[in-house]
Amino acid sequence: MKPKFDSKVVVQRPLPRRNQIKDLVGGDKKPFLIFDKVLLKNASIKHWIEKYDLRYGVTAGEGLKSLDRFSLHLRKIMKLTEGTSRHQLVFVAVGGGSVGDFAGFLASVYKRGVDLVHVPSTFLAAIDSAHGGKTALNIGDIKNQIGTFYPAKAVIVCESLLANLPPRVFKESLSELAKVGLIQGRSLFAELSSLGALTKPSRATPVLQEAIEAKYQVVAKDPFEVTGERYKLNLGHTFGHIIERKFQLSHGKAVGLGLVFALEYSRDKGLLNSKKSVELTQWLDEVFGIYADSSIKKQYQLTKSQFMTVLKQDKKRAKGDQIDFVFLRGPGRLVIEAVPLSDMLNQAKQTGWVKG
Repeated sequence: MKPKFDSKVVVQRPLPRRNQIKDLVGGDKKPFLIFDKVLLKNASIKHWIEKYDLRYGVTAGEGLKSLDRFSLHLRKIMKLTEGTSRHQLVFVAVGGGSVGDFAGFLASVYKRGVDLVHVPSTFLAAIDSAHGGKTALNIGDIKNQIGTFYPAKAVIVCESLLANLPPRVFKESLSELAKVGLIQGRSLFAELSSLGALTKPSRATPVLQEAIEAKYQVVAKDPFEVTGERYKLNLGHTFGHIIERKFQLSHGKAVGLGLVFALEYSRDKGLLNSKKSVELTQWLDEVFGIYADSSIKKQYQLTKSQFMTVLKQDKKRAKGDQIDFVFLRGPGRLVIEAVPLSDMLNQAKQTGWVKG
């Protein structure tokens, strides 16, 4: 039986109450919080977390998603839930993308499936990864090779939780907002353009609901990635994953640089005219603080071997030595095209991302 992609989405100011979680999933279930331990540094969030008897703190990051370490976490969680059936539990993921991936995978396989609720603590998760039902673990340093489709029963986006983001984390989260704006290309793109520089969480919260709805519109057309429509959400991710892995960058920062690469590649393929390319490059910089000048490219410059090794392991790789790449003709006008790996390598060389 395939999962239903009909998560209830709630955007609110306060952190959720226990009864609210129960009402959203239905039934008298015990919430089990899986939370990012860094949140304990905030006194009010710490107080809220400690109200829940069942809770498990984790250290966020790609290490949390390690398949090798997963069984260690599982044993500890089994001990904490001893005597509790799957029908009595609901896992509540409180954290960013890695916490959501880990908790989502756990919920999908633990005792053959436990209800799941996401309470994202970063804009990246609130806009993107908490929605759509994808879960993932890593094999070694190869990202997201193990996973399931397991939509949450509910996603509760709390503005009070997002308001506590450190400036760096907030800024790096904005790449997913930029991505969704480019994909939707209509009212969301226009609204983002009118907001000016997004320098703090309160400036971005007005577009949260529309950004989330924009992602669900794509997911609803292709929930299990069969027709290719959902593939549009990989905009900026192909190149982004390469530098994320090689330079241990945050996912948000890497995707931002991946968007720059996608604009350059689209321009040089003749799909995006030069004027529009300049406009969108300025849009990324002025609204989101995303840019890549020559010094940044030099800082994250790859060798041919590094570039090709990661690219060949990408799960988006098409038949033979080709990879499906998401290009832009303009906001809301995307093109998915299978390109030779050698062509993408040459593009990276010509634009300074790979040593010539």
